[in-house]
Amino acid sequence: GLVSDVPIGVCLLVGSCFSALDGGAALRSMGGLVNRVSPKIISTINFESTISSAMSIVIFGTLAAFFFRGFHDSHFVIGHDVGQHMSSITKSLVALLTTGIFDGMVFGLFASWLFNSLQLSRSRYLVFGLSIVCIIYALSNAMGGSGLISCFVAGFIINNRLPNDHRLSPLKESIEPFNEAAELFLCGAFAFRVEPSYLLQTLPLGLICGLVIMFIARPFSVLIFKSISSLNFRETFFLGWCGLRSVVTLALSFELVELISEYPGLDHAMAVVIAYKIQAIIFVAVYFNLILQGLTIPVFAKLISSRSAHTVSTS
Repeated sequence: GLVSDVPIGVCLLVGSCFSALDGGAALRSMGGLVNRVSPKIISTINFESTISSAMSIVIFGTLAAFFFRGFHDSHFVIGHDVGQHMSSITKSLVALLTTGIFDGMVFGLFASWLFNSLQLSRSRYLVFGLSIVCIIYALSNAMGGSGLISCFVAGFIINNRLPNDHRLSPLKESIEPFNEAAELFLCGAFAFRVEPSYLLQTLPLGLICGLVIMFIARPFSVLIFKSISSLNFRETFFLGWCGLRSVVTLALSFELVELISEYPGLDHAMAVVIAYKIQAIIFVAVYFNLILQGLTIPVFAKLISSRSAHTVSTS
């Protein structure tokens, strides 16, 4: 009954939720094996991790603006009255991206100069990093851009302007534990917001969605680029197994609950039920994905690294 009642707009929004990858979770699952895995795989995972979450949020906001009249949110900044006018959506999206990129470049250059000028002690790196991120996010949103895109561009500029700075590594090391703790906290917090009554009802469908993502969608998305990739078959297989979903997918699912309850043409009571069921399905699929792939990634990483070492020693 659930599948036949879901409009195409909601299906597309669910797909945009699942498109967010957490490359950091995949790398953390490898543990000490990261240094033994091919640098090409690590670079690809890092690249995916860098762009997928930001693009998922932009796609989600664009779809929401198209299907929901009057949609507006400070995270997306698509527009107040965009509903179902594609030309307006395009103009708003271009303005969003260009303003976000420009703000990120300016703030990134300023943050690089500030980091070089202040001569901070290592104990203050975490406070400095979080302050810069919050300031860039808030100012960019206030100027009509995307705070998320601005933070991404600013981080890219800082990383490339200070590539050999011995202080940059401690800055990253200071922020990474906070990121991991924040992700764990958010995953736990999201778990308490899911309606327990719908978990058992949607458990089979959630597991099926997780299997489809892991064994069909992700491998296919990797294999279609195999012809232009320098990765061999084993490396391609391993990359296809590193498609973990995490906090961004869960966060978008909660935004989706509010949107579905206002979907045009749906009875409000039915829309609320569909919303909570979809939320439970996404929750089950994400945690199933994290548990299964998170536990098996180290095993495959060890096999890949051992086979690569054997090949090198034989040659």
